[in-house]
Amino acid sequence: MATMTEQADTGLRAVAWPAYAAGSLMIALSLLDYVANVWPLQPGQLEWRYGAWGILSGYALTPLLGTVMVAAAAAILGHRRALAVLFWLYLLAAVLLIAGTILFVLDVVQLRAQVPSGEQVRFDTGAWKAGAKHLLVAAALVWLGRGCRSASRQAAPRRSRSDADVLVASPR
Repeated sequence: MATMTEQADTGLRAVAWPAYAAGSLMIALSLLDYVANVWPLQPGQLEWRYGAWGILSGYALTPLLGTVMVAAAAAILGHRRALAVLFWLYLLAAVLLIAGTILFVLDVVQLRAQVPSGEQVRFDTGAWKAGAKHLLVAAALVWLGRGCRSASRQAAPRRSRSDADVLVASPR
């Protein structure tokens, strides 16, 4: 008879692979939607960069939730290598978000001079909100990445078929 812990572990493992798939879809489809909304890419245009970064802030939470699902699935299944790769991917994404936010602030300063005086408060509020969202998502990615790193070190190594328990009868 299985203990409650074994039943819970079996239940978690049963949903881990679908969580991998759903989390990956959340990430990929959100990023695809984002690219479709900012296409054609015009990184040389100040207004486009401002708008694209602002739009990305609206999409940021869905891929973040997807990353949490992927990380949780990897931890549940004890996928040490996947957790180690996720650590580096999440760290890279956080660095890119921080760098992008710094560039965004420079664009905001440049673009603000073109904003009519009656719209500057709204412009500033939108800029602060977008920048804050990106920095908060970056912080969450760093935290999640550290969790992946810790989980990768704690996960039991995967057993191969040759490592399976073998019953050996001892001679009498």
